[in-house]
Amino acid sequence: MTVVVSDTSPLRALAYVGHLDWLEQLFGQVLVPPAVAHELEFPPDRFSPLRVAQIPFLVIAAPRDQGRVSQWRKTLDPGEAEALALAEELHAEIVLIDESVGRQRSAATVPKFHSRGEGSSGVSNVSRQLR
Repeated sequence: MTVVVSDTSPLRALAYVGHLDWLEQLFGQVLVPPAVAHELEFPPDRFSPLRVAQIPFLVIAAPRDQGRVSQWRKTLDPGEAEALALAEELHAEIVLIDESVGRQRSAATVPKFHSRGEGSSGVSNVSRQLR
């Protein structure tokens, strides 16, 4: 099974356009760290909350190496930091991340695990190819 870890923005974007189900169709399950689950459940006012516990294919998984999370936190937000630390630990094949700084960090670090950073548009492109 492909290990997929997601940051907040791709999940929020796909939920907004009504295609969060694409992730289940494409990957079966997607891992989200606790900080991402929190950001989805308690978003800024302009966004609707997304209850991760009510979406069976989203699985909350915490990174074990909090030192690594702290290193990522020097340049990234909490969700991105936990997502990249978790992706490193689990040797994720795919990291879903939209923000450019996070994607640059993902591309610089996670590829040694044969991973690639994908954002919402990347998921959309993959989904179109599978139709």
